[in-house]
Amino acid sequence: MKSKFTKKAEASLSKLIKRFENGDVAACCAIATFPSPDFPSSKWSLNNRWLAFAQTGQVDCRGFRQWEKIGRKVRKGSTAAFILRPKMFKVEVDGKEEMRLAGFGTVAVFPVDCTDGDDLDYEIPALPKLPLMDVAEKWGVKVSAHFANGNILGWTNTKDEIGLCTTEEKTFFHELCHVAHARLSEGGLKNGQDAKQEIIADLGAQVLSYFVGRGERDLSGNTFRYVKDYADKSGQNVLGACLAVLSETAEVIGSILDAASERSV
Repeated sequence: MKSKFTKKAEASLSKLIKRFENGDVAACCAIATFPSPDFPSSKWSLNNRWLAFAQTGQVDCRGFRQWEKIGRKVRKGSTAAFILRPKMFKVEVDGKEEMRLAGFGTVAVFPVDCTDGDDLDYEIPALPKLPLMDVAEKWGVKVSAHFANGNILGWTNTKDEIGLCTTEEKTFFHELCHVAHARLSEGGLKNGQDAKQEIIADLGAQVLSYFVGRGERDLSGNTFRYVKDYADKSGQNVLGACLAVLSETAEVIGSILDAASERSV
């Protein structure tokens, strides 16, 4: 049996899709991200930045000596992350020396949250109290702030963690929708950027923005472009893609609002 919130979600989704159909979408709204200071890691290759981030969840990772240079020490027992360093050798070709790649070695680095000592020359980002944060808390999902890393604004493991590089609540709603969707789906969600899952999350996030009184900060223009990108990848038009996931999206929204309602009782 559908909850009252699922029914309300269906009604809101229908209105939102009508706006897309009519081309009546808001202008693109800028999303503020936490800027990354000039970390040593900012000079690493993109592969190494992602390797370190994937292992630690932090952007600021450094070696023992690099931390010591700024008056901080790695705590005893901390687990290192490993990045790659090319191994080069010289060869002579036609009387000239050239450098050739022999392979890769590993370099141990440690994230900032494994260190103690002098104050940092930057502030670790903190999130404001976002709407529906209590739903994440109820579901045992940790929501943490991170510096911007490329063009990624947020992510989730769909179980117990959401990471945000922005204070924009719609990004949080998007990730929370992924968590709710996973809770409703037998076997969880598919890995990677699945078009259907992304459309459900962004449509759901836009409707949640209306439900929590953020209508004055209409991001449906962003939602339209986001959904259109994934719809194009799956060979659908925007309206068709939205209609195909309407019922499932309403269930996702309904489950979040149900949890919020229970929390407030």
